[in-house]
Parts: sequence; structure tokens; C-alpha cells
Amino acid sequence: MLRRNAFALVTCMVSLLLLSACHTSVDSSGDGVKRISYATLLSENQRNILKILPGQTKQQVMDIMGSSSAQVKSTFITNPFKQEFFSVDKVGYEILYYLTRRYPAYTAIKVSQATAIVLKNGKVVGLGEEAVQKAKSGSL
Repeated sequence: MLRRNAFALVTCMVSLLLLSACHTSVDSSGDGVKRISYATLLSENQRNILKILPGQTKQQVMDIMGSSSAQVKSTFITNPFKQEFFSVDKVGYEILYYLTRRYPAYTAIKVSQATAIVLKNGKVVGLGEEAVQKAKSGSL
């Protein structure tokens, strides 16, 4: 009986350890940002970016892409990775960059590893580097 109880206790503890290793935590500061691994962040962003469609609002994009954060070395990478604002001929543009590609080890994370979502007057008008270039030239 004692051996059976000890075995059950060990099995339960191993199960809890395995589950806790897979657990995604929420920051204790109460900001609601999901803390996940860098690989998971890239995977989620790759999957979610496929749901972005022309005409969606910035809020819809933010809802779809989520507010996850991943720790890389001693810093946190957040969604979006970078934001850029500019105007061309009095038309306001915003670019949201979401990391979708892994960076080489021991190098800084760059915008070239992100997929851009271009918003014009608060609505999605394009994705990717080509859309960024068109927006900056005023042809989008």
C-alpha cells in the first residue's frame, strides 16, 4: 500500500512538472500580456498574420495578433515588435511590424525578420515590404 501511494505521489509530481514546463504565464504586474517563448511568439505571429485582411481596423489587427511577449536574452520582445508613423500628401500611415522569422544566434533582432502590416487612415491596406515601399512613395 505504501509503495502504491509513493508511486502515485511521484507520478503526480512528474505530471505537474511536465505541465508547468509547458505552461504559458501571464505577467504578475497585471498588464495582461502573455509571456511565451520566442519560438511560440514567431509561430503564433505566422499563423495569425494569415487572418489579416484589407479594410480591417487597427483594433481588429491588434486583437487578432495578440499582445504576447517573449524574453530573448535580457530583454522582452512584444507584439507589435515595432511601429512606424508617417504621412504622405496629408494621408496618415502606420506600419505595425510583427516578428515572423527567427534571427541568427548572437545577432540583434532586425525589422527584416518581421512582417509589416500597413494601415492607411487606421485601416489595413497591405502586408509586407512591397506594401511599405508603396505607402512611402504615396502609391498605396
